[in-house]
Amino acid sequence: MKRASVPLLLAGLMLSGATLAGFTTYAPTMVGNSKTDTKAYAGLRWDIPGTFVPAALVVGVRQAKAKSNGDVTGVDASMAIAIAGGVKPDKLRLKGFTGDTSSQWELGAGYNFNTPGFFFGPSLNIPNLTVGADYQPGAGLKGYIMPHTLGKQKTPAATPTCNTGDTYNSTTGLCQVGAVMPPA
Repeated sequence: MKRASVPLLLAGLMLSGATLAGFTTYAPTMVGNSKTDTKAYAGLRWDIPGTFVPAALVVGVRQAKAKSNGDVTGVDASMAIAIAGGVKPDKLRLKGFTGDTSSQWELGAGYNFNTPGFFFGPSLNIPNLTVGADYQPGAGLKGYIMPHTLGKQKTPAATPTCNTGDTYNSTTGLCQVGAVMPPA
């Protein structure tokens, strides 16, 4: 009887060790974060229909706000320089966009210097590629495809949060009730 009691006593002590030491743990609440970054980019735009020669070199600036849940919103401003048929200003464009870190729907408008007039249209941006269409009254609808230097938008990590007075243990990923933890 004495032999059976010792293993049971040791098992009980091991299972209740956290309680005996005053540590009760629970999963933290994850609080969403967001991060805004601004990036310059360059791309080559081919018009559809068009030729095998790119129609324009595009340079732009894109400001994107990414949330820890993967949502992305922002604005994009660009200037296209025509390279087919001589170097000259082509299109000045401003776009707003929404989506996730892998793809964003865009709606843009701007001014066409080659066929003077305003245009607008939708586009889809994925890492390193934009596909879209511009409609210009009097000139019609024209599609385009543009490989560019923008990669996938990064998602900021959510922040673990514990109840007031409790401590987050980054090693275990758990909150400890009433515990004062040394820095990890």
